[in-house]
Amino acid sequence: MASLIMGTWFFASATGNFAAGLIAAATGSEKASGEGAGKALVLDVYGTIGLWAVGFGVLVILVSPLIKKLMHLDTLRDADDLAGQKELAEPQGAGVHPERKGA
Repeated sequence: MASLIMGTWFFASATGNFAAGLIAAATGSEKASGEGAGKALVLDVYGTIGLWAVGFGVLVILVSPLIKKLMHLDTLRDADDLAGQKELAEPQGAGVHPERKGA
């Protein structure tokens, strides 16, 4: 499991660096060639990135009810007997609420 998490970490880092390279290429920030990025170009590139991010966020918000429905959360319920419930001295130890007196 740890190796999967580390692989995901490195993949995310590589993807972020790749995206940063694409942004730098789009803004024309090559100082070695003597060409600097104009303010309008930089604002246009980052404005486009911002609009894409907002659009993706709205899409995620719109799709989330469908994802919740597909998760079948309404069918979840506690099991009658939890594993280890009979072996323990007290019901709180197995993760169940103790029965209330007078309820």
